[in-house]
Amino acid sequence: MVSPDAFNRSLANRIENFRQQLDALIVVFADSTKTPGQRAAQATELAKAAQDIFDILDAKDRPTWILPIMNAASHYASSRNTASGKALFQTILKHHPDIKPIRASVDASNVSFDQVFQRLLQEGNLPELFQTLIEQTEVLIRSGKIESVTALNALQRLLDVVRGNQNGSFVAITQTSFLARYVKNFSVEYLKVVPGLGPAVSAWEKTIDQIDHERDQLQQQLQHESLLAVLDQRTMSRIELLPSQVHLMLDDGGESSQTLQIEQHTMNHNDPSESDGDTTQGQSD
Repeated sequence: MVSPDAFNRSLANRIENFRQQLDALIVVFADSTKTPGQRAAQATELAKAAQDIFDILDAKDRPTWILPIMNAASHYASSRNTASGKALFQTILKHHPDIKPIRASVDASNVSFDQVFQRLLQEGNLPELFQTLIEQTEVLIRSGKIESVTALNALQRLLDVVRGNQNGSFVAITQTSFLARYVKNFSVEYLKVVPGLGPAVSAWEKTIDQIDHERDQLQQQLQHESLLAVLDQRTMSRIELLPSQVHLMLDDGGESSQTLQIEQHTMNHNDPSESDGDTTQGQSD
């Protein structure tokens, strides 16, 4: 029987591969020098990556986004026409916010994860950056210079999601930041060559890059403060490293114990199974 940790590592690797293939698809489609055959080949790789996730999960555990993206990628790979290409990117744009990169749960009844998150969110720059992104995206949409319907739809979708999620939950904020990066990667090369939009597009791109940086910092702070909220300072001093996908059992002296699990899958996470070893270091009093 496969252990839960081994299964989680396998699933994490498949999800990471899916994200890499999705990023590669965006790059291929944004490059005007690529042939329909090259784009179809990358769509095939995306469909295979989605299939790998689909196969490992029970029906009840399969995310709602996996089948539509898998089918749309397969359809484009076989048809290679403009209509199926547009349908593929519309499907990705529709379901991208549902691709949850992070799940976090703390097994402690007296800790309010949401309160910690909201405090850190307001202390940082993300609210201001999201408002800036709204204003900059509106400028691009209202410029009247963008002729691509696909690009306009992507920008409008981004605008709607940012407006709805800018003061939302941890998951909503994280999904929104990844959607912003996706729309940037998909459309920025086209937008840069639209006459009269150069400075506005550069500022828009810079804001999204800053949102990525702030999101990463927020995640690090949130993990650290969630740990502090659950564990006392004596227990914290015994921790060398908290890996991303293991249960960490910490004994406070025999009378009670606490379990903390943080599962982190980011777009830039290279090896979610980097450490399988012991994650605690004991100290004698």
